[in-house]
Amino acid sequence: RADAISNAMIAAESQGIREVPYLYHLAVLARPLWGFQDQTNLPGLRTVIRTPDPGTNLNPYLNFRGVYGLCLSSPATQALLDGWILAMADLVRDRHRVIEVWLSEEPAPCACPVCRGQNQYVLETRAVLRAYERAAQRHPGTVLRIGTSQGSYRAAEENRLVLAEMPPGVGL
Repeated sequence: RADAISNAMIAAESQGIREVPYLYHLAVLARPLWGFQDQTNLPGLRTVIRTPDPGTNLNPYLNFRGVYGLCLSSPATQALLDGWILAMADLVRDRHRVIEVWLSEEPAPCACPVCRGQNQYVLETRAVLRAYERAAQRHPGTVLRIGTSQGSYRAAEENRLVLAEMPPGVGL
């Protein structure tokens, strides 16, 4: 599978196109995981899905089956991000070395005891940066770009908090 993707990248490059692998809006990545929450062979998966705030109503279209968003304090979530970002770095290691992650599109903070009260986009940015640091150790020269979203820049304060987390060398 990785070879096929690499071949697709090579074919795109021959046409002057640089394919950049990316993780689509982080909260949306939780959608397909809901169906596996009750699997006994995947006990850590329950901790990946955010704990909803009982006092908040989300857009029913976005709040797919009651599951929307990730718990960014969960070690299982960090392990998923680590694996996804490392896989992307593996794909581009012999190419342009650019990977991208998009922050969540809609605000849906986790209300678990660790995440509660913290800025969702700051938690997302920190988790992505940790995963990127691990991938960059294995593949030096990998370049990360973080995509903000309509959620993260809805208010100037949200965006300022995300920008404050960005280290030199990470694109926005």
